[in-house]
Amino acid sequence: MKNFQAIHIGILRYPGAQEASVLGLKDLFTIANQSAQKITEQCLPNLKVSIIDLEDKIDYTDIAFLKFYHPNRDFSAIIIPPDLQGIPSISKDDVYIKFLQCHHQKGTILASVSTGAFLLGETGLLTNRVVTTHWKYANSLQKAFPQIHINTDQLLIDDIDIITASGGLSWADLGLCLIKRLLGPVVMSETAKMCLIQPSTREQRHYSIFEPSFYHGDNDILRVQRWISTTKIRDKITLKKLSEVSKLTKRTLQRRFFKATGCNVTEYLQRFRVHQSQLFLQFTHMPIHKIAYNVGYRDEGAFTRVFTRIVGLKPSVYRCIFSVIE
Repeated sequence: MKNFQAIHIGILRYPGAQEASVLGLKDLFTIANQSAQKITEQCLPNLKVSIIDLEDKIDYTDIAFLKFYHPNRDFSAIIIPPDLQGIPSISKDDVYIKFLQCHHQKGTILASVSTGAFLLGETGLLTNRVVTTHWKYANSLQKAFPQIHINTDQLLIDDIDIITASGGLSWADLGLCLIKRLLGPVVMSETAKMCLIQPSTREQRHYSIFEPSFYHGDNDILRVQRWISTTKIRDKITLKKLSEVSKLTKRTLQRRFFKATGCNVTEYLQRFRVHQSQLFLQFTHMPIHKIAYNVGYRDEGAFTRVFTRIVGLKPSVYRCIFSVIE
């Protein structure tokens, strides 16, 4: 990473980009710069923010106050916000992709939020890297870029020159990460205090929902998945029974099940049971030991261990955070 006399962060604003993250990040960095300039004993560099518009194709009717730039300069970091509608429709030879590749070669940190990772994927810079995105789009990202290693348990993954954030309001976590990297932990802490943001120890798996793929094209495995989703989950489900449902040998079932769903039969069943238990925890006052029994665990301790491994929180803590009933 080269030394910049001033820190310059660009926010790439493409058609469909989520305005909340674009403008929220701009404000966050502005506040960080104000905090940095008050720490006179450190002589911190000035932080500039540019909202980058490459094509003049964006409708500014409802946001006439927005100041935008066509900068031809170096950046310390460039951030790609998510697409408000889902996955950005940008091809490999697009002006945005070339722009990102060019600046990465200059030493610029590239960062994405949620589905902004699809633009980073098109640059080829994510090959063999561990990245994150919103859990809802993980399967689509993996299908589009098979050489990427996706970890949707994490809210943010910092891989030095590439930073990926998951989704929702994780743009704030990304912003704090860059502030800490470029201006130091003191400025990051002061910015977080000013914005009433707690530097995050959260993980995306606290929020994600089990959404298995049903579009893999293997009808035998699809039959097994549908059987699992309609059976009484409290009952014991054996590999022998699933083999009968699929009309496949146990060995063939396990091989094809992993290929179709991305996880083995045991992990799939655990995640399915945990998902059902999350609904009980959110929408009922049912005691945890009864929830464990209702989703197929005779031992509450075993249930708690599996739940904590998958969700990252104990069932009681999950209920305190996410319960929707009083």
